Amino acid sequence: MTTAVFDRASPDDQEYFLRLYESYKRIMLSTACKYSPDAAASEDIVQDALVKLIQKIPTMRRLSNSALASYIVITVKNTVFNQHRRQTLINRCTVYDEFTDSVVKKGIVAPSPTPEELLLLAERKEEFLKVWHKLPERDQDLLAGKYVIGLTDAELAGLFDCKTDSIRVLLARSRKRALTIMTKEAYNYDES
Repeated sequence: MTTAVFDRASPDDQEYFLRLYESYKRIMLSTACKYSPDAAASEDIVQDALVKLIQKIPTMRRLSNSALASYIVITVKNTVFNQHRRQTLINRCTVYDEFTDSVVKKGIVAPSPTPEELLLLAERKEEFLKVWHKLPERDQDLLAGKYVIGLTDAELAGLFDCKTDSIRVLLARSRKRALTIMTKEAYNYDES
């Protein structure tokens, strides 16, 4: 259960978190097992939830015991759902890659971009890839689902458990955050 976040926490926070873990580890594992039949996957889910919980120590200290138990269970559930959503996106990406490989093998060719368009696209892609890790995980999942895998808004809405109109708004916000980060990176790069 050692993480960089845990190691940076104060000794008081570390002690608090270890006591919390000992008190709630059984309920965390049983919650993970409820949604994931694989024991190893359940252990991974609990570990991922612990990483999220370590960052919320100040919030957890203010909660009553019953609210704290609910908070921990909800964090484990959300971790399960996030991992499931991410795995679904990965699986769809694999299917998409197999589809595009078969299309290329069959000789179906899309119109070719001009050399100038290719150069501009390569530059923008490189800028985007540099900031990808700075985007929130949800933004990464949304953008990969829409633009890499090619899911429809309805399919994304099903994965993210929201309405199709909400997906459009979420995508717009994700694109805006990505563009903001790219712009800041370009500005910082130009200053140095």
